Amino acid sequence: YRTAINHKKRNNIEIARSAVEQAVKDGLSSGTKNGMLVALSLCSGRRPIELYKTGSFDINKKNGCLMFFGQAKLKHGRTGEGYEIPVLHLRASQFVQLFKKFRAMINTCGKQGKMQYKGADQLTNAQINARISQASETARRMLLNTSATLYLCRSIYAHMVVEQQPERDRDTVMADVLGHSEKDTVTAQSYQGVTLTDQPLSEAFKQYQASLSDTREVVTAVGRTNKKQKKSNAKKSAIVEKLARLASDDRIAKRKALVKINDYVMQAINDNPTVTVTRSSVFKALGSNRKAINDYFGLVEETYGRMLEKPGND
Repeated sequence: YRTAINHKKRNNIEIARSAVEQAVKDGLSSGTKNGMLVALSLCSGRRPIELYKTGSFDINKKNGCLMFFGQAKLKHGRTGEGYEIPVLHLRASQFVQLFKKFRAMINTCGKQGKMQYKGADQLTNAQINARISQASETARRMLLNTSATLYLCRSIYAHMVVEQQPERDRDTVMADVLGHSEKDTVTAQSYQGVTLTDQPLSEAFKQYQASLSDTREVVTAVGRTNKKQKKSNAKKSAIVEKLARLASDDRIAKRKALVKINDYVMQAINDNPTVTVTRSSVFKALGSNRKAINDYFGLVEETYGRMLEKPGND
């Protein structure tokens, strides 16, 4: 654990404050789920799963501050009770209003072709993680940094709050606003791999464009192998998106065994894009009966074709 944290601290990422401010404005006005998710994360420092499902917000009537409820990770953090958090870039009342708009957007059910899909409030955490897997690409574009991720928004928020409270110890402030226990400064340190710069937005954009060109040149120089790997990863990401939509199909949603299998398959591909999911691997991991596993693979094939392993190959 400590090794992973030290690795994060060494990999420092520079983010322009001008890009953060613009990302908030663009995200809140974008009308898109991922754009709003990035913006709300920058404003509140909450985890994606908290903004999507577990969290809720209210205004403290005594002082007008924002109250946060529903923290996702409680093992080394706060209790399940609500606590005050600073809001950046917006007033607390504005944030609550925009958060409600975001929740209404993601909780809307819909239909794609013959298949019904559910709102986020009806999905499991694994299904939600699969649904928001593409938001990091949105964060990279909005923050003008090819190393940015959706989860980096939480670090950026913490650093900006620290700047507003220079008289307090940095680790303590980070632990406080991110919902960690007072003694768990080690976790707070994992969010310190960010440096905020005063680079003008125009310069940040030029640097981002140049980095995109450099990335393309590196990929070209490495050769065909990396191109194949990139294509494979993109294919796996598309599979996860399809499985997330399939989770809302009644043929799976009404059978707990198939829901469990679908969650496992999505998580396995998310954790390792190069993994090959087979009937045997599902059976070994979950112990589900063979009929349920065969039914699941059959439904996937019926809906999307043979995008998972073909029958009889394992």
